[in-house]
Amino acid sequence: MQTHLTFQDTVLGLQALSTFATYVSKDPVDITVKVDGCGVSESYSLKEDTKLVVQEKKVVNLPNKLTSEATGTGCALVSTTLKYNVHTAPKSEGFELTVTPSQETTECSDLKLHISVRYEGEQPSNMAVLELKLLSGYIPDEDHIYRLYREKDVKLKRHEVEKNQVNFYFEEITSEIKRFDVRLHREFAIEDVKPATVKVYDYYEQGVPIY
Repeated sequence: MQTHLTFQDTVLGLQALSTFATYVSKDPVDITVKVDGCGVSESYSLKEDTKLVVQEKKVVNLPNKLTSEATGTGCALVSTTLKYNVHTAPKSEGFELTVTPSQETTECSDLKLHISVRYEGEQPSNMAVLELKLLSGYIPDEDHIYRLYREKDVKLKRHEVEKNQVNFYFEEITSEIKRFDVRLHREFAIEDVKPATVKVYDYYEQGVPIY
C-alpha cells in the first residue's frame, strides 16, 4: 500500500470524484430498493426530492441474512449496522483463603490449622466472618483462641463456639495477608472422619462465601 501521497495524486483523486459525480447526477434519481431476509420484506423508494433522506428499518430477527435488489436510475447507498452489548463481568472483590493442617503430636490426637486470609478489594472489607467447621471428635483449644485477641496483626473482634463449629469475627480484612493458627484437640476417636469446611464471608453480604 502506498503511504506517501503527492499533490498530483490528490488532483487525480479529485478529478475521478468529479467525473463520477457527473455521471451519477446527470439523471434524476428514481430508484426502488427491495430488501428481503428472515422476517424482513421491505421496499424503499428514492426520488429526486427524497434522495438525501435516510430511510432505515430495525431488524429484530438475528442472526439473519439480508439480500438487496435495486432497480431504476441514479445512485444509492445500502448499508447495515450491527449494534450489540458486551456484558463484562465486574471485577470480583472477594476473599482469598488458604488453610493448611498439621499434626501437633505424633499420636495424631491434636491438629493445628494454619489459616491465611486476605481481601482482594482496593479498600478494606466490611465486618468479616470466618466459619470453621469442626471435624467429628475434635474440639477447639479455647485458651489458644483467646491468645489471638492479643495478636495485633490478627485483630480478632470476637468469636463464638457452637456445637460443631467456631465463628471468628473481624472488624475488617484488608489486602494484607492475615495469618493465625487454630488448635484442635481430639476428644474421642471417630472412624471414617468426614472432611470439614472453612469459609469466610462478608457479614453484611453473605451471598458469595469463599471456601
